[in-house]
Amino acid sequence: GSGIGHPTIGGANGGGIYVGEGTNIQDACMVTSYEGHTTIGKYVTVGHAAHIHSATVGDESLIGMGALLKPGSVVESQSFVAAGAVVDRGSVVKG
Repeated sequence: GSGIGHPTIGGANGGGIYVGEGTNIQDACMVTSYEGHTTIGKYVTVGHAAHIHSATVGDESLIGMGALLKPGSVVESQSFVAAGAVVDRGSVVKG
């Protein structure tokens, strides 16, 4: 199964939040979908205090601690987003 740390905040007012099998969302993360769906693939690790807002994260990726994924951003499968990085709207991170 997947694991979601405490306290992690999720808000889905504009779409759904989908989390794949084996994914680990660590403590103090914020995952929202106010501008469309947020999809986090299988076997993804989302580091402490990362923010994912209406974004897509492919399978087997790593989102570093404190990273920010803005709405419409895409992290492709087997990609890495560094701790504290900001991925802007419409940006694509390639593996």
